[in-house]
Amino acid sequence: DGWLNVLLLLMFAYGGFEAALIPMGEAKDPRRDAPFALLVGLGAVAVAYVLVQVTVLATLTDPAANDRPLAASARMMMGESGAVLMTVAAMLSVYGWTSGGMLNIPRLTMAMADRGDLPKVLGRIHPRYHTPYVSIVGVAVAIFLLSLQGSLLQNISLATVSRMITYGLVCATVLTFRRWDLSRPGAVGEARFRAPAGQTLAILGIVVSLVLVVRMNLREVVSLGAVVTVAAIHWAVVRGHAGRAAAAIVLLIGMAAPALAQQRVSEPGRYEGWSAPQYDGWQRTAQYLTMDDGVRIAIDVIRPTRGGALHGDPLPVVWTHSRYHRASMVDGRLTTILDWSPSIRRLLQHGYIVAAADTRGGGASFGTQQAFFMPRESRDAFEITEWLASQPWSDGRIGMFGRSYLGITQYFAASEKPPHLKAIFPEMAVFDFYEFIYPGGIYRLDFMTKWQQLTSQLDRSARFDWGRRQLGPAAPMDGDSGSAWLAAAIAEHGGSGDIQGYFASVPFRNSFNATLGAQLHLERSPSSRLGEIQASGVAVYHLAGWFDMFPRDATLWFRNLTNPQKLIIGPWYHGQTNGFDLGAEQHRWFDYWLKGVDNGIMREPPVHYFVMTTGQEAAGGDDSPDGIWAASATWPPRATAARWFFGGGASGSVGSANDGVLARTAPVTAAADRYVIDFSTTTGTANRWTNGYGGGLGYPDMTTNEAKALTWTSAPLNADLTVVGHPIARVWVTANAPDTDVFVYLSEVDAAGRSHYVTEGALRASRRTSHAAPYQTFGLPWRRHFPEDVRPLAGEAVELAIDLHPTARVFPRGSRIRVTVAGADRDNTFSPMLVTEPTLTVHRSPARPSGIELPVAASPQP
Repeated sequence: DGWLNVLLLLMFAYGGFEAALIPMGEAKDPRRDAPFALLVGLGAVAVAYVLVQVTVLATLTDPAANDRPLAASARMMMGESGAVLMTVAAMLSVYGWTSGGMLNIPRLTMAMADRGDLPKVLGRIHPRYHTPYVSIVGVAVAIFLLSLQGSLLQNISLATVSRMITYGLVCATVLTFRRWDLSRPGAVGEARFRAPAGQTLAILGIVVSLVLVVRMNLREVVSLGAVVTVAAIHWAVVRGHAGRAAAAIVLLIGMAAPALAQQRVSEPGRYEGWSAPQYDGWQRTAQYLTMDDGVRIAIDVIRPTRGGALHGDPLPVVWTHSRYHRASMVDGRLTTILDWSPSIRRLLQHGYIVAAADTRGGGASFGTQQAFFMPRESRDAFEITEWLASQPWSDGRIGMFGRSYLGITQYFAASEKPPHLKAIFPEMAVFDFYEFIYPGGIYRLDFMTKWQQLTSQLDRSARFDWGRRQLGPAAPMDGDSGSAWLAAAIAEHGGSGDIQGYFASVPFRNSFNATLGAQLHLERSPSSRLGEIQASGVAVYHLAGWFDMFPRDATLWFRNLTNPQKLIIGPWYHGQTNGFDLGAEQHRWFDYWLKGVDNGIMREPPVHYFVMTTGQEAAGGDDSPDGIWAASATWPPRATAARWFFGGGASGSVGSANDGVLARTAPVTAAADRYVIDFSTTTGTANRWTNGYGGGLGYPDMTTNEAKALTWTSAPLNADLTVVGHPIARVWVTANAPDTDVFVYLSEVDAAGRSHYVTEGALRASRRTSHAAPYQTFGLPWRRHFPEDVRPLAGEAVELAIDLHPTARVFPRGSRIRVTVAGADRDNTFSPMLVTEPTLTVHRSPARPSGIELPVAASPQP
């Protein structure tokens, strides 16, 4: 397939040498001069092209990945001035080619108009310049429209197919026309001009044309068919053959109907008509790769089969670097990455190889894990990528996929800049580990404890139930020694250490863990590799969910990388992408970057996000909210900050400690709301945080939790209110303790009084000092969290600026907006009780106006 596509492009590149036949009527000996001119012209072009290709291949390591290979090659040989010279030369060449076409083609349309084959208007001559100006303008408009409706490669393919159809027809007519006796109309005799092997060459030309024409895709078939049919209708009409015109119209409808029924679709979550499944099965092999430090890494390679036979041509490879077993034995049955990530099966069917490797110290790999994301692990990813690219069954174009840990490893792999890694598809992956493990300086105890339990079980190759799925024991390598090797690898895992203990010992961003000899937050956060990832040039598709742990992280990745990239955020928890065809989107992405299919994915707005119109829990735990997908060129989309203030009075909507009112007007008198912190306050054990380690999902009615805290609730809205972006709470507080944790929740209260969780943020009051961030943060507050930044409370009121995780939510007409402030989240974080009866006071006065800023956007459109 690849060779045929290349031949199709070469036909365009070499097209034009046949123009040597045009002046043959003026040659002294056309029989001798015509073949000579054709062969010399073609030979000269071939020599020039070969020299150019050899030069480019000798100077560039990966010319196919460069959109200006000639300029890049000239830069390598002659410096920047050479690149400029080559660029100017290319522009002049294009100008000359275009100018020549604009001189020649309108003459053809003018001549056809004079003969009555085209509308007479195309034959008009300009009274002053004596040029067919209507034809010139018409041809220019046609060329412009063609350039708009397809890429350069698509139009080259269409032009070449048109040329091959013409060439094939000419070859077919030669077999008959060369025998006609023009002096006697209708008579056929011996050929008047004999060329050596002329009949054989004509037949060969027909065969070659047919082979290349079958490379037409649906778009080209429709375009050419429509043009030919419309031309036939026009010819039949102008020649007075009404019956033939009617037949041509029927033919056009017959061609268009199936074409329209099978038209190609490429849009987020939909990918149809671009290719058909080529394979119906797969073959898995499991083996060890030895890294350059001697550690053996377990890897599965899954290659597609058709009718039981392995693929023949080398194919692109997509792989994942897993902490959670590349393959397991579940009740004696083998489960692989295809069971863990079923969307990837689609790639196998469409001509991709899939691979999965255990990280060192995990699964069947040897070595140990020291906390997580060791620098050595990233180096392993580099070596695995390049090994995959070097295999005879691989075409050298490598991509990566995976979620959570398997998403984070992709960013680290890209930071190592493996030459053959072209594109990654990280799903729900962290940006800054400190902000996740210590949000606002508050330790996320539950997650770290449960994740420690999970990984320690997996490292011992013990069974672990992850939600509805089972992990472990790890599957051994192929061969009789596989079980023995697995036992030896598991024995090494015993030195992996206490992950929860490691991170509990580093409460500050720059804390140093003596056991590991590392500043874990600064060295193990993928955000520390921003520069390296950008330098890699790897294309990145970030996927996140509004109810996942990392929606803010995904937006920060998108904001801070300059790589080719896309961002999608759906109404999902960590284990979900329901209501969206993830396999189709991965297929679109990797087809573009690994197979060169111009399916339009990079011409779409780079941000695709779901605007929710119902609470997640309203439809049940596994269902997504109702809503609308929207697109934007930027994140966040254009929005207006709307300030809502904490006020007094009683909203009458909840029995909380104060039941305050959320108002659009600022307070005019000084007041405050005070409550004794209830440490049983919790968002529960089925939420965005617990689902990250395989726990439940689906927030309950938040009213019970809110009744233990301070709340401010708006009056029922008189119109829909769409919030898209990052809400920021600004809360003035005092406390009777030297420190206090503050949790802020945004919820929607429906007409029945049920409170639907929307988003949240948190901050330890002593960590309130903001600093300039080392990366872009959309203007959100950022804290350094060094020991010297701690400012204990001393009785005075202080303002806490707390950004909440981003959201896209419509608060419908008749619903209420509620903001809740609590002092604990018992089941998810650790908040110490520093005094016997800790009291939190929230101030609301003209000088200290507590409230929340909501990014209000235009109503979403379908």
